[in-house]
Amino acid sequence: MAIGPVDPVPRLTPEGFNAYSWQRWFLSMQQKVNSLITANSVVGTFEEITSSSTALVSGTIANICTLSLGAGEWDVEGTVQFIPGPSCQYSDLIFGVSQVPTAFGAVPGSRSRIRQSTNTIGVAQSNQEFPTPTVRLNLAVAGQVHLVVQAAFTTDTLSVAGYLRARSF
Repeated sequence: MAIGPVDPVPRLTPEGFNAYSWQRWFLSMQQKVNSLITANSVVGTFEEITSSSTALVSGTIANICTLSLGAGEWDVEGTVQFIPGPSCQYSDLIFGVSQVPTAFGAVPGSRSRIRQSTNTIGVAQSNQEFPTPTVRLNLAVAGQVHLVVQAAFTTDTLSVAGYLRARSF
């Protein structure tokens, strides 16, 4: 990537060190770097959102949080925390990243979600926390990405909280 003409580095002259010319050169370089950052998506920029606890309906896909992203290439990942009621029994947890609210998939590749199937977990279990797969998105225009969850459970309530983070590169 060309940044345009570069000002020559000030040199020591027979008269000695000229602090003013060095300061002027440094400020001109700083302005060029700042204009590049403004003109282009900053590599390594993070966008993130955290949701509060959301009650689930057994067997129904829920959108836990939504993150708006600018155009560009992004790595998106999340974490979900399942919060069971005192006597909740759950057996099938599905969670992942999606470009469509309340739906799995719609992300290039098939590894955008995880299914955690177990025998029924006993009564009075503690909270369970899981990471989602990291998904790479290439957005031609600004868009949204969603943290989606589905669970099969009985007897009591099951809530979920989540965190979604994206890094541009």
